[in-house]
Amino acid sequence: SATGSTAYAYLVDTVGPGAPAVQIMEDADDDGRLNAAEISGVANVRVTLPGNALAGDTLTVSDGTATQTFVLSQFQIDNGYVSTIFAPPADGGTLTIIASLADLAGNVSPSGTDSATRDSTLPLANPVAASGVEDQATPIVVVLNASDSLPGSGVASFRLSGLPANGTLYTDAAMTNLASTAETYTAAVDGTFSLHFKPATDWNGSTGFSYVAVDAAGNVSPTAVASINVTAVTDIVGDS
Repeated sequence: SATGSTAYAYLVDTVGPGAPAVQIMEDADDDGRLNAAEISGVANVRVTLPGNALAGDTLTVSDGTATQTFVLSQFQIDNGYVSTIFAPPADGGTLTIIASLADLAGNVSPSGTDSATRDSTLPLANPVAASGVEDQATPIVVVLNASDSLPGSGVASFRLSGLPANGTLYTDAAMTNLASTAETYTAAVDGTFSLHFKPATDWNGSTGFSYVAVDAAGNVSPTAVASINVTAVTDIVGDS
């Protein structure tokens, strides 16, 4: 009898999908921080699929505690992304999302990741007071002051909500730069910023203005008031 052999050809797939791209949607400015205005509920996550993703591939998305898997449909491939939600981090905590894609041959893509730290605690702008005397030669120094209770954040800047009456407010002791409600003023490392008030000639009394502090995450404090008191002096009358 005759014997024979049969040859078989096998296609071995060793090329995995590309890495998916992960975006925490609340971090719209992609600064790695979630402030009070950006997140108040769950964290919405979008995973953008690589160009070589196919229906039937398995997408795995995890925040390190909860893991979600999606067998991709043609609808998701056509859309180009998968949306899902995760529990938000606690204030001061960091949410890190990791996603990977496995094809039908078992090849696994490189991981895509995104992370953001939540800071939804507002800074506190403190009421401040300054004083001087009528017609003094140098301006009255008004030191804005604020604090931020969340470690790692800190007061970043100040904004003026108004300007004082009966004088002029400057940002420098030489009185060359006018203060403005349209500007943002960078805070010193101790959470302060100094302004300089020059009362109108021969004026005395009380005036002031309001301001807010902004922390590194973009949270804005409640409004605080800076009070200025100018004490009257007796005018010297020449001999007649």
